[in-house]
Amino acid sequence: MVSYTPFTDVGIGAYDIFDMSMNWTVNDTVTIRGGITNLFDVSPKITGRETGYAPGSDLTAVCGGAPGCVNPTAPQLASTGAGITSPGYYDVLGRRFFIGMKARF
Repeated sequence: MVSYTPFTDVGIGAYDIFDMSMNWTVNDTVTIRGGITNLFDVSPKITGRETGYAPGSDLTAVCGGAPGCVNPTAPQLASTGAGITSPGYYDVLGRRFFIGMKARF
């Protein structure tokens, strides 16, 4: 039988980010666009947090009676996850503004 030690990662809830943009056709040759990304300047959730555990900890509640789940044999320190939030998935830059113009000749 294969055994494993359960993860102690702390889950995060969903959050919403709203963007706003506009496009204005001034005439047949000029178009102006602009907008705001992350309108309400919502900070991303901290990911990668772990509760940690000590050797011999009773992880029965975490295992939920799953076959092969074993208590840890080595300590794992708790982690706040600071600095781990992935900018590939979360908006870490905050509110941003943009403006642009297109001219046809």
